[in-house]
Amino acid sequence: VFSGPVHEYGGFDILCEFLGMRIRAIDLERDPAHDVVNQHLFDTILTELNQYDVVLMAPPCSTFSAVRGLAGGPRPLRDEDHMYGVPGLSAQEQEIVKQGTMCAWRCVQLSTRASECGKLWLIENPAQRPGGPSLFKLPEMTTLKLLPDFANARTGQCIMGCICKKTT
Repeated sequence: VFSGPVHEYGGFDILCEFLGMRIRAIDLERDPAHDVVNQHLFDTILTELNQYDVVLMAPPCSTFSAVRGLAGGPRPLRDEDHMYGVPGLSAQEQEIVKQGTMCAWRCVQLSTRASECGKLWLIENPAQRPGGPSLFKLPEMTTLKLLPDFANARTGQCIMGCICKKTT
């Protein structure tokens, strides 16, 4: 879920196929019908969860990124004290934050259901930085730590062939 677009030169889809795995990639960038905020689609995903061995989620990180505002980039939309949006956001920015938060909530629901079904699950998002916002700092995310199969891991994407370090 939140799989990103189809990549011309491969990507996770190709790797899974190469390993003989069946994958269902869900993302708005692949299909406008893949809006997981839509309750009907989300209920379908929850119902079909038993068909899969692993649930991999990479929710949009743009509103949670601690690097917003650095090097002339877009201004921060959240901070550690305002995880649901910093004061003074425009209506458009508030909507972007709301959508990002909803995607995070969907990850909590999917992870909880996957755990109940005995399925492996993983949420990939940028690593937490001291004082910065993070999807993992949302109060709703703390419930995941109570699941019996919860573990937290940090890695750099460059060790997996990515051209940048991006710690997740």
